[in-house]
Amino acid sequence: MPFSPGAKKGSRLRPVFNYLMDENVSLSELGRRIGLSRQSMSARFAVDDCKVSDMEKMANALGYEFIWSFRKKEQE
Repeated sequence: MPFSPGAKKGSRLRPVFNYLMDENVSLSELGRRIGLSRQSMSARFAVDDCKVSDMEKMANALGYEFIWSFRKKEQE
């Protein structure tokens, strides 16, 4: 694995990180599956950001469906 389970990751891509751990897939392997280099994949995790189309590709490559939705915020 390219990172340890205790490694601190950003909140936006944390679910992807968790799926990588669950599926025992490295960033290099995920990148290969979606046509990106290891460096490109690492950059996305380093800045904790990527395109929605990348999220769809990553989910697909890991055998998941990517569902994007809006939820009304609770009143503060």
